[in-house]
Amino acid sequence: MGALLIFEYDAQAGGARPALLRQVEDLALACKGRMHFVATERDEGSGIRELMAVDLATGVDADALVARCRADPALPEGVTIRRLVLEDVRSMEPIEPLFP
Repeated sequence: MGALLIFEYDAQAGGARPALLRQVEDLALACKGRMHFVATERDEGSGIRELMAVDLATGVDADALVARCRADPALPEGVTIRRLVLEDVRSMEPIEPLFP
């Protein structure tokens, strides 16, 4: 099974996005992961937050990668990292008709 890393940070904090993009670029060049999405959450109380999701290839040590990200001095304080283990789910949806 693969894993998905979710990074969440203040969109106005300078340096968070470029630092994370460098990490994702290194993963992509090593064929260990790829960017899945970047999303923005606008909350009246806490401002604008960004979420960045990174798909990790099967076999990549997600815990080691999280530790490496947290040790990066270019990564500002306040970036939260969540690691999700992906599971296969069989769809229970009806099969689409072959012909309209």
